[in-house]
Parts: sequence; structure tokens; C-alpha cells
Amino acid sequence: MSKQHWSRNAARALLGTVLSVAAATAISAPTRWDVNGHYYEVIEVSGGIVWADARAAAQTTSHFGASGHLVTVGSAEESRFLTASFGGDGLENHWLGLFQPVGSSEPDGGWTWVNGESFSYNNWWPGEPNDSGIDGENAGVFQHGITGDGKGWNDLNSDWLVNGYVVEFDVVPEPTMLMLFAGGLLGLTLTRRR
Repeated sequence: MSKQHWSRNAARALLGTVLSVAAATAISAPTRWDVNGHYYEVIEVSGGIVWADARAAAQTTSHFGASGHLVTVGSAEESRFLTASFGGDGLENHWLGLFQPVGSSEPDGGWTWVNGESFSYNNWWPGEPNDSGIDGENAGVFQHGITGDGKGWNDLNSDWLVNGYVVEFDVVPEPTMLMLFAGGLLGLTLTRRR
């Protein structure tokens, strides 16, 4: 591949990520789960977003001085919390931080969380993952109905456009960071009212 061809492809990929991030809208403020102290946020993307762009966008999202990543769901309790917080419809067609590396056995081998967390829990919808797509299905998405553990998962091709993604912030903010954030919000609110 020529250097010029690579540069053009790299520029297109970067432009796609920038446009996706620019079109992204949080549907709510980050929501805290008291069990682990992490915050979660659902991001809608006008026109949809592919998994790699969602992963990059999640890593550039920050709150309370903490950078995020696509959500990792390690237990039924966490899954039920996400569903209760954002609703089944709010999570529908939003990327998880779950992917299948190239060369994994199909349809259910090698699934990995973006942060390296152990993949010991899943909430696949019955019959999933099934790798039914023509181009293969190698990324996790909230899709289908709600199980006893919350919103079910599906495997999709990572190049397909979905409604958005869910960001998780692992770093628990210090109380002083929370006070600074709250002060900033108060300042913005007072400035807008004038």
C-alpha cells in the first residue's frame, strides 16, 4: 500500500471519528452505580456510529477528570442497573465494549472486553452470539429484549451503524473534583440565566 493511499485512508477514518463525535449527544448526565463507584453515560449519535469510532469517542469522553471507555458489564447486577437506569429502549442498538479478535473461533470464541477485564459474565440474547452476518459479527451491542439480567446482547458486524454507545468511567472522582464540577455547573447555570 502506498504512503499516499494510507494517508488518504487514515484521513477518512479520522474525519469519520471527528464527525461521529461532533454528532454525539448524551441522553442524560453520567449515572453513578454505588456498588463500584463507576459512572455510565448513554451517547446517541445522529446518523449512527461504527464500533471502532464509538471506542475512540468513548476514550475521548471525560467527566470529573476521568476518561471513559465503552461499557464493560461484569455481572447480572451491573446489567440490571444499566437497564433500570437507561431503560431497554434507551440502550437499544448501543455498542458495548465487547469485541471478538480476528481469528477467534466462531461464533462464541475469544470475546474480550476493551479494558482487559475478564469475560466471565454475559447476557447474550437466546441464540446469540450466532455470527449470522454476511461479513461476520465481531462486536457486542445492546439489542433485542430484556432478560432477567436486563437488556440482552447481540453480536453485530463492527462496521454496521448503530444508534450510539455506552461510556463507563472507572476512575472514582475525588470529592474535591465533584465540588469543582458542581461549582462549574452552577456557574454555567447562573451565567445562562443572566
